[in-house]
Amino acid sequence: MAVVCFQRTEDAAMVKAKYDGKCVDGRRPIKIEVITDKTPSSSSSSGFASTEPAPPSLIDRIQGRGNANAVPSTKKHSLPRQEAAVAAMMASSSSFTPLNVTPNPDSTQSTRRR
Repeated sequence: MAVVCFQRTEDAAMVKAKYDGKCVDGRRPIKIEVITDKTPSSSSSSGFASTEPAPPSLIDRIQGRGNANAVPSTKKHSLPRQEAAVAAMMASSSSFTPLNVTPNPDSTQSTRRR
């Protein structure tokens, strides 16, 4: 069994008309079934009508002009994920002591082979 995805429904219909029921490997005839997840209506560049609005661009999201219809997130963290995890660990364990590690600029990271 193989699954092949086509961007254009016309291509899928052409392949089905050309190869459905044919013996391609000398054994059994192949069966081609076309399954679509969208129903074509007024055609656009992809052959399907767009039912969902386009997502906002990266610049719009950065500048805060995101999709006005989007549902706002209920979880907003002021800390990055790692800092929030450390804060949760510190709150749950009274014996936890954070360790600050600073790289030594005098040490060399490379090793020499002799």
